[in-house]
Amino acid sequence: RSRAPSERVVHPLGLATKGRTWYLVADTDKGLRTFRIEQIETAERTGDPVVRPAGFELTTEWARIVARVDLMRTPITARATTSADAVPILRMVFGTRLHLEERDDPPVVHMELRGHSIRSLATELAGFGGWVTVEAPEELRTALALLGEELVATYRS
Repeated sequence: RSRAPSERVVHPLGLATKGRTWYLVADTDKGLRTFRIEQIETAERTGDPVVRPAGFELTTEWARIVARVDLMRTPITARATTSADAVPILRMVFGTRLHLEERDDPPVVHMELRGHSIRSLATELAGFGGWVTVEAPEELRTALALLGEELVATYRS
C-alpha cells in the first residue's frame, strides 16, 4: 500500500532505479503505475506468483516511463546550433535533454534542447555565450538577450 490509500498493487511487475531512487513498476486497480519504494508503507506477501502481461518487458517499460516523466518535467523545446567541440560539454550539462540532429553540414551541429521553463533554459544556455546559437523559440532568444543585458548592467564597471 502506498501513501495514496486508494491505490492497491495487484501485481508487482519489477523494480527499477533512476539515480539512487528505486521504483516499483506494478499493475494496479487503476492500471500500470510506478511507485517510489520509499513511499510504500506496507507490503504483504500473498504467495501468488508474479504474472506479467503478455509482451511486458521491464527494461522497455522503464525506458518509456523515464522518457515520459522527463518530457513532463522539461516541456520547453529549443532548436539551436553549436560547434562539434561544444558537444561533450553540452552532453554533460543537458544529458538526455539534448538531442543531436543528423545533418550533413559540418562543422555546424544542429540540436534540440529541452528545459523546465524559458527562463531556466536561458540561464543554462547563457553560460555557453556565443558557443550556442538558439534558432527557436523566439521567447528563448528574447530571454537570452535580456539576461545578457542584465549581466552587462551588473558587471560592467
